[in-house]
Amino acid sequence: MYLNFLPEVVALRSRHAPSGQGLELRDALMLVACVASNYLPAGREPDRLSWLPQGWLVGRAIGQRRALRSALSLKDMTLLLLDHETPIASLPLIGLSLEEALIWLEKMLAESLPKGYARPLRRWEKAPAFNPPLFSILPERLAELSIWFSRAQFLFEELSRQAGSSPIRCNPSGGDLSFHQQLPELSLEIGFSVGDGAYRTPYFYITPWPVPPQAAEIAAALPLGHWHNQGWKGAVVTLNQLSGVAEKPSEQVRELRKFFLKVRQDLYDASIGKWRLLG
Repeated sequence: MYLNFLPEVVALRSRHAPSGQGLELRDALMLVACVASNYLPAGREPDRLSWLPQGWLVGRAIGQRRALRSALSLKDMTLLLLDHETPIASLPLIGLSLEEALIWLEKMLAESLPKGYARPLRRWEKAPAFNPPLFSILPERLAELSIWFSRAQFLFEELSRQAGSSPIRCNPSGGDLSFHQQLPELSLEIGFSVGDGAYRTPYFYITPWPVPPQAAEIAAALPLGHWHNQGWKGAVVTLNQLSGVAEKPSEQVRELRKFFLKVRQDLYDASIGKWRLLG
């Protein structure tokens, strides 16, 4: 499986749990993922989500006669139930609790699936019954995240054309959109994070395994961003750093592309003993 490319790095990065509004987004994504997780075998990685051009993060299809899929419209925090890619039910999450959303989702699944096929959805880190927290992410925050998910998907589709790349997927427990790349002597994770315990702002990253001994020299040659050393190791560009070097969206995507291509090449060259700091 692709997740085996970077077991140590994935385990380390997962310790940086989301907080604040990032935790709200995690819960919304877990709502989407829990549908397929309850109905599909674990070996098929049912909890991974995909990004669609409509601005939706969608789960795997379930059902025998209908391809039912749960989804989150990120720009307005609306939970969707889809038949293929057509919405058949929707629920705005702002102002609702996690438990209210789960109850609605169970009801919609019971009405949409064949009789006797629906089942209760498993809960995770259940919210307190008294005064439960409500979804409250600001609309401007959601709009910004939706735009950056679209840009990340566009960029990653280009970068993942290289052989040895996994599909681009969103991990609901952390909110990362990422893919893995297996190169000779080297594995990489390339992704976009909505922010976590390591960084409060969204950021792009590339993490290698194994980490080359020339990591300090590679860090010194980064065209943008910085090298992260605490817990996991890799090159990082926060959105704040990106806006400091480019204002227009097209320029920002171009700078990110240059960043990823250079860091990937430097890490690969180091892994096969060909890298050296020039100039």
